[in-house]
Amino acid sequence: MAAEADVGKTPLQFLSEEIKWYETHATTQRALYLSFRVITLLFGALVAPLTQLGFPLIVTILGIAITVVEGAQQLFQFHDNWTRYRTACEALRHEKILLSGSAAPYDGSDDQKIAQLAQHIALIMSAENGKWQTAQIPPRAP
Repeated sequence: MAAEADVGKTPLQFLSEEIKWYETHATTQRALYLSFRVITLLFGALVAPLTQLGFPLIVTILGIAITVVEGAQQLFQFHDNWTRYRTACEALRHEKILLSGSAAPYDGSDDQKIAQLAQHIALIMSAENGKWQTAQIPPRAP
């Protein structure tokens, strides 16, 4: 998420913005994931009664809709994004708490604290980015 505009920011400012970014995106991905799951469950639950009542066209449309919704979930990976973003957000929050309490590893001089914070932020974001890149690689056929 880092950009050229981030160059003049302190690591603490950058940390706060990254926490906000991950929080917002985790919440959005969670809402999308749960919405798609509810739609799938609702449409799936309607199939049997509508079949019994003799509405084959509606049942067919619901089947197609379920397929599209499930496909979109797999394509956009809402659940995986949600968990990755939430994990990164909580890891960044943890660093902020340690820093604010001057707990290890943030118990040195101010310069040491800032250097350590910058390093930890970079490690957390690099790990999340690596997981994202891995998720983008399509599975190989056997």
